[in-house]
Amino acid sequence: MRVSCLFCSLFILFILIPVCTTAVISPWSDLTVSEISAPLTANPGYPYPINVTVENHGNATSGLISVGFYISTDDHLSKNDTYIQVTTGDPLAPGASVELSSLDTMPVAVPPGSYRLFAYVEDHEGDEKHLLDNTAILTAPVRVQARTLPSNETLRNEVARLIFSMTNNDRSSNNVTPLIWDDDLAKLAVTYTDRMVAQKFFSHTDPDGHDQSDRAKAAGYNTVKEIEGGARIGVAENIAYVGTGNVAGYGYVNPTDSESIAKGVMTGWMKSKGHRENILDPLASKIGVGLSYNGEYWYAAQEFY
Repeated sequence: MRVSCLFCSLFILFILIPVCTTAVISPWSDLTVSEISAPLTANPGYPYPINVTVENHGNATSGLISVGFYISTDDHLSKNDTYIQVTTGDPLAPGASVELSSLDTMPVAVPPGSYRLFAYVEDHEGDEKHLLDNTAILTAPVRVQARTLPSNETLRNEVARLIFSMTNNDRSSNNVTPLIWDDDLAKLAVTYTDRMVAQKFFSHTDPDGHDQSDRAKAAGYNTVKEIEGGARIGVAENIAYVGTGNVAGYGYVNPTDSESIAKGVMTGWMKSKGHRENILDPLASKIGVGLSYNGEYWYAAQEFY
């Protein structure tokens, strides 16, 4: 399983299409998509929003609603068409309707061209007739246009700086002195996230059995810090990985927007007791942040001193 003005760069035009439904009352739930709206332009790898209205014309409450969205090069939905995203909703009572919004990323693999957008709501019957009854189509075609994606290097540098800024905002909000950026700690963070991606592991302890303080000391970083009343030994570390698109338990992470990625990482850390304590540690004075991307997830690390 596997939000910011996400669409400022998209030309958004919505079309509402009423879909005719039959007057026959089903003894079961009978779900239909009565309206569908979406932008008429899309870019592979960028966010794409879709809105639908689902109605229950049956005589029983439905199960959980699931509406899948597909694009096709012709006017007919088939199993060979490209699935792009899904939205879900609570059970729907007889005669009721609900508006649902879907936000996900247009798949990178979709080639430029003109497509028809379909919405298909799942129901208890799956024969060919119900496939047609449960399907709605956007009348105007959607034009998929190629657009350059931000480089991973650009994103990771921007996200690191945003995480640094967000960390200090959280510290200031909690009456804690802001941290100073430390290039050596940042190098440690980047090196470690690169290693986690390359060696496919996720842990504070590396495959050699070394923790963050061991790695800092091996890199020549002074891990002994004089504090009032004595000394503090070691480096504290937060690590995380976050996917893009719809992230379970969080929401949508825009893969092209550094702020969206940074918020996804920071939200997770601030909801975790141990990570939050590191971020708000009054004895910490310096920080370095690093990120690496494995093609599916962003791996992030904060090093504190």
